[in-house]
Amino acid sequence: NLMGWWRWLHPSPGEEDQKKELRVTRTNAKTLFWLGLTTLVVTACFGLVASKLHTLLPAVFSLPSAFPFLDSFVTVISIAATWLMVQKRVECWAAWLMADVIATYLYFAKGIMFVGIEYFIFCLIAAFGWWNWHQEARKYTV
Repeated sequence: NLMGWWRWLHPSPGEEDQKKELRVTRTNAKTLFWLGLTTLVVTACFGLVASKLHTLLPAVFSLPSAFPFLDSFVTVISIAATWLMVQKRVECWAAWLMADVIATYLYFAKGIMFVGIEYFIFCLIAAFGWWNWHQEARKYTV
């Protein structure tokens, strides 16, 4: 996204790597706690709404959602992963991996095999990204 592109190319003083781009860092425990808690609360709210959509808007949603809370979690954790990625935090890849593993399961469970395979490939990419950024962040830890 444009915000991430700008953030990566225009780091604040002291945040740059050798290429003068935003360096890869780790997220502190307090931020991870609040991000995790927010993710769970928003997931619960979205999941509750998603589970009731067929009763709230029956003309649009004739059937109940098969996996309202898992679908909501994938959405919310993906937003959190994007925010972490904009900050170039190692933990973004853990969030992407969680989203991708659950999405892989959901698509296979729904019988959407091609997209399930696609998300399995995303799992591999996220695992490689996590490993790569972990190595990169180690260069800057004291």
